[in-house]
Amino acid sequence: MAFERKNHTQSMVTEAAQQAFERLARDLRVPKSAVLQTILEAVPTADLVALVRGDLALHTAKIVALEPEESLAIRSEIESSLALLGARIAEASRLGAQRAVAEHLKSLFNAEGA
Repeated sequence: MAFERKNHTQSMVTEAAQQAFERLARDLRVPKSAVLQTILEAVPTADLVALVRGDLALHTAKIVALEPEESLAIRSEIESSLALLGARIAEASRLGAQRAVAEHLKSLFNAEGA
């Protein structure tokens, strides 16, 4: 299949768009003339369209469905981890409360002695 090189131009209407384009070229480490080609070769067109239309977000939480066995395994791991940490959390809380009371009593005794 023969490839015919085509040049396309597009004007940047805003300064923000121009700066974003320049950051893309810099971050991708490609000449400005290769930005579009680099993106098109790396990202499926359907994903680009979904991203631009707002149907796809890269920085939002995603909910995934798990098979029942996987879900049980994950739940079991979480319960096990919490059970192991529970005693440590209770002990840390108790020690923290003891230290707080001791510091408070110490400050009371120092205030009375002054």
